[in-house]
Amino acid sequence: MTKPGKSPVLERPVKGEEAGGGTSPPTPRPRKAGRSPKRKGERVEREVLALLRGAGLEARRVPLSGSAPDYPGDLEVNLPGLGRVVVEVKARRRVALEGWLDGRGLLIIKPDRKPPLAVLTLEALLRLVQGLSGRGSSTGR
Repeated sequence: MTKPGKSPVLERPVKGEEAGGGTSPPTPRPRKAGRSPKRKGERVEREVLALLRGAGLEARRVPLSGSAPDYPGDLEVNLPGLGRVVVEVKARRRVALEGWLDGRGLLIIKPDRKPPLAVLTLEALLRLVQGLSGRGSSTGR
């Protein structure tokens, strides 16, 4: 019974109940990754590699672009004060920095239609600065 002046609330049955079945949620469709995202990633990796080499740094692409267990990143670069650094390159509209940088010395992000960004830990930055000023050692990662 409803109060005077109030309309009754109509309840809609759960989707599974409408068909006479249980109340289990619908199964999510698997996400399909096409060739375009892979091409975009490879293109941005090549762009970043060219920028690193253009700056006079020794850099190379990692075999299988980070897909193999022995090669965790996309690129390797020798940085003054840091030595060999594994680089993960991401080309995304939105970014999740913490997960991408985890276990790596440097992260390069290429936002759509914007210049690449370099992200590194404060410790790595300090080691880089010390190395450039001649006060640090050249160690990896």
